[in-house]
Amino acid sequence: MEIERFLNELRRRNSRGLIVLSGNPRVAAKTLALTSINNILYVRGNGDFSGEVASIFKEYLRGKSITFLESPSEVFRRLGEEYNYVILDVYEVLRPNVVAASTEMIKAGGALVLLTKEWSSWNPTPLAKELSEGVFTKYIKERISKAYPLIHYDCEEKRVLQIRYPKTTILLPKEERIDFRKFRAHKQLIRLCATEEQATFLDKFVELMKGKGRVLLAKGDRGRGKSSALGLALAQAILARYIGNATVTAPSLESVQSLMRMLKKALTALNIKYRVIERKGLIKAVYGPWFKVEFKDPASVEGYALIVVDEASALGIARLRRIVWKSRKVVAATTIHGYEGSGHVLEQIVLKNIPNPVIVNFKKPIRYGLNDPLEQWLYETFLLNIEPYPVSENKVEYSKINKEELIRNQEILRRIYGLLVIAHYRNMPDDLVTLLDAKHHKIRALVNSKGEIIAVAQLALEKGQNVKDLSKAKGLLIIDKFAKYGVDEALSTKGVRIVRIAVHPSLQRKGYGSFLLRRIEEEFRDNDWIASIFSRNDVLHFWVRNDYSVFYISPRYNKVTGEKNIAVLKPSNGNFERIFKDIVFLFKRKLIFTSNSIYRDMQAEVLLEAISSVSKYVFPNIFSIDSRDMEKLGKYVEGKIPYHEHIFEIAFLLIAKGIMEDKFSKLDTQEKLALIMRFLQGKPLNTLSEVLLTPQSKVEELIRESLKKLIHL
Repeated sequence: MEIERFLNELRRRNSRGLIVLSGNPRVAAKTLALTSINNILYVRGNGDFSGEVASIFKEYLRGKSITFLESPSEVFRRLGEEYNYVILDVYEVLRPNVVAASTEMIKAGGALVLLTKEWSSWNPTPLAKELSEGVFTKYIKERISKAYPLIHYDCEEKRVLQIRYPKTTILLPKEERIDFRKFRAHKQLIRLCATEEQATFLDKFVELMKGKGRVLLAKGDRGRGKSSALGLALAQAILARYIGNATVTAPSLESVQSLMRMLKKALTALNIKYRVIERKGLIKAVYGPWFKVEFKDPASVEGYALIVVDEASALGIARLRRIVWKSRKVVAATTIHGYEGSGHVLEQIVLKNIPNPVIVNFKKPIRYGLNDPLEQWLYETFLLNIEPYPVSENKVEYSKINKEELIRNQEILRRIYGLLVIAHYRNMPDDLVTLLDAKHHKIRALVNSKGEIIAVAQLALEKGQNVKDLSKAKGLLIIDKFAKYGVDEALSTKGVRIVRIAVHPSLQRKGYGSFLLRRIEEEFRDNDWIASIFSRNDVLHFWVRNDYSVFYISPRYNKVTGEKNIAVLKPSNGNFERIFKDIVFLFKRKLIFTSNSIYRDMQAEVLLEAISSVSKYVFPNIFSIDSRDMEKLGKYVEGKIPYHEHIFEIAFLLIAKGIMEDKFSKLDTQEKLALIMRFLQGKPLNTLSEVLLTPQSKVEELIRESLKKLIHL
């Protein structure tokens, strides 16, 4: 039987491979039942048919060691577990996120098994069929056909369509000999290390806890043993009594299960007694006579002697920065490439924001060998390790990218995606589906005379439906913001949302991004607006410089970046300009009255740039100050009233009036920041002193002079 021979070759070569079974699920289940596969994870699909398919496989594979998951999303709760085979029901839908996560759970010599419909009719796009261009289906079929090692079996005709056996034998990590005598960590912990990189990390951790440095960072691709290394480090800290309590944080409780499982294993090896606290089957805390290691949500982390951060790049820079500030010692791991996609941008920003970290690079996979062909196929298919290609500066032309061409010439796709990854904190495998397949998503680029792509933008076309029900605006991100303001006229408009825009790193700050933006505006000038939403506050200046106005700031933090989403917009015609002015009025009013609550923790510089971006929209006589209050304010600026606290509410009204009437913009930056922080955000004087680099004794004088200037404008 060809499939059994294929399985034997995978095991003999320590290689992982891909098995595709197309057509009749009963034949597929019966075929697998006759093979030697065991230690299986079965992931149920999304379609109505998935329950019946799962029942068939339970019937035929009941004699094997198999775990059934009731939905694809459960895969993410199992990260860190190991199986020889993962069977994915993708009859109806193939989600790249699930494929990527599942693949990295497979041990050397195992295989990923995809169950598909009859090959000619299989259309697995996750998008609604009416929203799909069909490009993703063509792409994934083409990529599967090029997989290696691969066996593709037709369960209707009961014949092999394709087969490619592994050709090289891969050295496994477990064959690595680690001499525990070379390391200072406890020998039982060194013996638990799968690679010498983990042992080196433990050594650096011992140095950290003895006073050398403040931050230790494990950096590498998914599946390299970083989370387990964190668990081993915590066990070393407990053994040496470096800590009493330690906090572990990550994007979710699911994210730390590998760490917690290794911590338990290590404590057992050290003969240290412990107990476990679980939440819905997940380990939340491990504690013993003198220690407690507990998971806490990133938002609730306080200052501790030791904080361990898993998936640091997924926390967002603002959150990570706050955690580092609060802690005496930080041990963290960050993933560059893996099931959650490329975190290349976040990796760079993490390194810039962590003070002088000691870095240990993790390069060797722990479940399978280096250069494993299935991992290479996964990374190449979903572009998980893509980086910008070298380009030269030449004359450029504006180009409308045909998505079908991206299938025929995947070099162009890689070049486009290589730029898009630098415009976004984290690129998930599912993002590729939207880019390739969504009818309302378009790709525009600047191409030089050599045919190299030097700048690219991903666009989403939005068309309103003139509805007041917010749920009807789902998927229309800009229209949804209009609905939140209750401006009904805006709900029936149409526009272009710029999802991502990026320029090659070697050509940034040369005007190419602005040039691409202008060409997009020209092409879509018959729309009502061009807009964008982003959570990287550091790019706000680019949009404001190109005459875009901030009209919305999220009251909540973005789960990925730890910063608040900002929406900017430029009207394309006079009619929408009139509608947009109503929206800006509501936005200004919201900023004025809520900056001391929901926007209090935002950087004042960001609020100032947002206010400045809408200064041209003037609303006179919204706020008024009577003569008695003006007289009192006058006494303060003349120095007859010593402290601004005595005229706080009057100053607030003056600033609000200045913002609405565009008088506030005439102050200098230092003056505006001082007034925003003190009167709008309610920040204390010592914070103003730190931010403005001004002695606290001089802050009162700065406030007085700023208000005096504003009065006379």
